Amino acid sequence: MMVSLHCRRGFSLVELAIVLGVVSIIVAGIWNYAGSARQTARIQQAMDAVAVLVDATRTTYATQSGIIGGVPTVVPRLVQTGGVPPSLLNNTTTTCNLTPSTYLISPLVSNATAGCGTLAVCDWPLGQTACATTAGSGSLVQYFAIEFGTLDYASCVTLVQRITPILPVSGLKDIYINGNPSASLGGLPIPYLAASSTAPYVGLGCTPNVSTNTLDFVYVLRTPST
Repeated sequence: MMVSLHCRRGFSLVELAIVLGVVSIIVAGIWNYAGSARQTARIQQAMDAVAVLVDATRTTYATQSGIIGGVPTVVPRLVQTGGVPPSLLNNTTTTCNLTPSTYLISPLVSNATAGCGTLAVCDWPLGQTACATTAGSGSLVQYFAIEFGTLDYASCVTLVQRITPILPVSGLKDIYINGNPSASLGGLPIPYLAASSTAPYVGLGCTPNVSTNTLDFVYVLRTPST
């Protein structure tokens, strides 16, 4: 009896295209999930940084009647008192805000672009819309700000929405998005549509398709409990 052996042919171009398409979809799904997980982790790190810097500022100025000075005054003092964790410090020879060798790194900005203005702490006199980058002089005030700069759109919107719910217990007084106070954005908590800069808030909220958004979280130096 003769036995006929047939060798199986290889994949056709159509079959190869289908296989590659399925693999691409799987890889894209894994990549998107990993990216989402990284972003979630960065947002949480940013929230943790805010909590740490708020506590550090209140502790540093606990024995004083108020706070005064822009970033070059406040940040070095927080560093000197040990209130800033090493993870938020970039110790290089770069001079930022007149403060050589020391400035803060935002968890929401890559190390490649982290630099002056990506994370800052300053006093907040009435009428101010951004952290002053010079030491300056003036009167003691009861407010200070934690400022995030160079934010992309998604980070800007998400951080506003995540920080706002904790404002009653944290002493959060106001949120400024690109220099616009919450009063011009629907009040606190800032509505999602206002934070995401959709109609009728175009030009006030987080700006889409750019990475130059700035957020200022303004806190009272003395909470009611203190």
